[in-house]
Amino acid sequence: MTPESLDLLQSADRALVQARAILAAHVPDQAARLAYHAQFYASQALIFERLGRCGKTHKGVRHQLHQVALTEPKLPAGFADGLTQAYLYKEQADYDSKNAQLTTTQQAQEAISAAMAFVALIHQVLA
Repeated sequence: MTPESLDLLQSADRALVQARAILAAHVPDQAARLAYHAQFYASQALIFERLGRCGKTHKGVRHQLHQVALTEPKLPAGFADGLTQAYLYKEQADYDSKNAQLTTTQQAQEAISAAMAFVALIHQVLA
């Protein structure tokens, strides 16, 4: 694995730790946002390993992940959709300040669990 991909996976792991800590502090919208970021960084690692380059924007990474996932036999069908769905938490936390706390604790827990599984699978694929 390249040093760049390893750094990205470490960022993903840190984001998961932070997401759990923020959820414990009862801030579910930011916890879910961090869960998305964990998936984003792990996606970048996978993309970088497979393509030798990686998009920097959220839209670009989502697009590239969909492309890579189609040719990655170790990923289940629809895997890349998880990143697309998780992006909604980031968007909500970043841009919907009028409706703070729209994300429930249960939704944040589910987002973190999904991100943990997502990141773990990318770790396995790249091991």
